[in-house]
Amino acid sequence: MEMKDLQKFAKEESERLKKRMGYGDKEFILTNAIKLGEELGEVNEEVLKYFKYARKEKMVKENELAHEIADVLIVSTILAESLGIDIEGALKEKIKIAEERYK
Repeated sequence: MEMKDLQKFAKEESERLKKRMGYGDKEFILTNAIKLGEELGEVNEEVLKYFKYARKEKMVKENELAHEIADVLIVSTILAESLGIDIEGALKEKIKIAEERYK
């Protein structure tokens, strides 16, 4: 999958979710920011399971770390889309900044 495919999906999913939930732009942005926090929490739970640090009752369910990380990427892209942020451009800039640290 290329970045443009993820961005296209995010745009389409944004419209579907806004329509289904009846949210305006402000509510949609706020709920997606909160949703991103929820998804990060789920990644944390899966990392605990991966290293077998989770409670026993949580260990019965199969580790879904890859799916939870994918959810973080999707929700982040939807949030960026709803805020008019060019996520691909932002990623390129951020990678350049990170690489400059090591020069």
